Amino acid sequence: MLIDILNKVKDNVSGKYMTIEWIKALITLEEDDKVDYWLEATFDEISLWSCKNESKRLEPQEKGYLVYGRNITLEKFWEVLNCYRT
Repeated sequence: MLIDILNKVKDNVSGKYMTIEWIKALITLEEDDKVDYWLEATFDEISLWSCKNESKRLEPQEKGYLVYGRNITLEKFWEVLNCYRT
């Protein structure tokens, strides 16, 4: 029974599992929008550093994510991010 469930899940993700090795990002936190942050996330560690740039903020087009892994699509990645947000 468990194998059948796993096969159904596998079919739902197009037969390819998404594996994220690391994520690096320049972001703004919802609670503190005065400073930009540098985020690094690996399998077992998340680090967040302040850019200390209150006087010279990054433009929205300068912020973003750099993701390394296998079988990653934009839709799957946003779905993962939304799960962590809630």
